[in-house]
Amino acid sequence: MGAAQDPATSRARSSGEFTPFAASLVAIRKEFPDARVVVLTTFEGHAHMRRALKGAAGYFLKSTSPLELAQGIRQVHAGRKTVPPEVAARLVDLLHENPLMPRSESASPWPKRP
Repeated sequence: MGAAQDPATSRARSSGEFTPFAASLVAIRKEFPDARVVVLTTFEGHAHMRRALKGAAGYFLKSTSPLELAQGIRQVHAGRKTVPPEVAARLVDLLHENPLMPRSESASPWPKRP
């Protein structure tokens, strides 16, 4: 008999969004529900941003200036959510994608059709 799984982890696995990164966010939020997580990454893809922002209050690229990163951390510490302008622009692009147009397989949260 297998160990009981956390529902959030099960949903992430079944949706194809379970990665070591997603698992870390799930684990942090489970253990510390009030944690204010800031992601610092080199990943600029929409799928990664979308997954990260489900559990993080801030998302910054490693190319972000130290001053902008420090300001962002202060905003998250104050209870706000924040992303730098270049990340916000990519998120706006994501919102404006035509849902009827096929997406790349790596960015799609849906299983491949046979």
